[in-house]
Amino acid sequence: MKRPANIYDVARLARVSIKTVSRVVNQARVSDKTRAVVERAIEALGYRPNLVARSLRTSRSFLIAAISPYLESFYWQALHSSTIQACRQNGFHLMIELVSPNNAEALQSLETSLKNLHFAGAVLNPLITEDQSVMNLLERLKLRYVRIFPMGNPDRADAVFADENKGLQLLAAHFWNLGHRKIAIAAGPPGIQGADRAEQLRRALLALGAAKQMIAILPLNWHGGGIEAGRQLAASVLALRERPSAMFAHTDGVAAGAIGYFIEHGLQVPRDLSVAGFDDSEIAQAIWPPLTTIKLPIDQMAHAAISLLLNPDPKIRVRRLTCPVEFIVRGSTGPAPRGKPT
Repeated sequence: MKRPANIYDVARLARVSIKTVSRVVNQARVSDKTRAVVERAIEALGYRPNLVARSLRTSRSFLIAAISPYLESFYWQALHSSTIQACRQNGFHLMIELVSPNNAEALQSLETSLKNLHFAGAVLNPLITEDQSVMNLLERLKLRYVRIFPMGNPDRADAVFADENKGLQLLAAHFWNLGHRKIAIAAGPPGIQGADRAEQLRRALLALGAAKQMIAILPLNWHGGGIEAGRQLAASVLALRERPSAMFAHTDGVAAGAIGYFIEHGLQVPRDLSVAGFDDSEIAQAIWPPLTTIKLPIDQMAHAAISLLLNPDPKIRVRRLTCPVEFIVRGSTGPAPRGKPT
């Protein structure tokens, strides 16, 4: 079995001293030219520094905490995966700390973990970004943190957002240009990222000339998960006195459940009813027809959060970064049916 590369191998390949390699690994000051040479050698050899040894030598922790409420679902898997990659690119490691919002026992466990492991900083993921007790704890421990998509008090700490409103404006124009005039919109749960998507889309449609009475806002029941929520949403759409010709389902999972329900009840998408989602998760292309959706920049948001965390700016009290979304048109949306109420 081939032994893993060590710091001596890197120094020989880069033709520099071991001390120089150590300075590059530990983010100390070296010339850009030297850093590039050493980093190429590290990449070529697949060298991975010993985290514990680095911490002992530098008295720094190379651990970042991602404080999250969940592990399951595409969104959380993608967000955690991207954050792990962003940490590794900066020579840090990520540990995921699961916390139930506003849970005293979970908060005590988190405090013990933060004290014992000496984290260098923390990323607060959606839901936890609104937990005052978690933020109070981090501030009491003087631990820097960045919030991903906070809804309340967004100027409390550095934060990263996605330009969801721009994507919803593009979706509104897409529906409108296809001739849709009666549109159903799924309303997400309050207090978390995406809670105001329904209102943002409604406003965009009204700005294009839509009549208020032609927009139906329908609540989602999340207790059975996204697919089941989509099926219940579809049932609510079909129960409306005037059936819409287009629907925004809040997430791709909800859209997938709704499309399945429509097909089971004899409707064709998009011939009879157009459906759009949000996220651009794997299911968006796995279902038929493939889903028109708004791609959430999860990878870019994770990298932006780590960049803010590891590069503080004492001259700016709070920084806010907004990442662009992408509107993707696929086969689940088409022209409004002719000769039918729209």
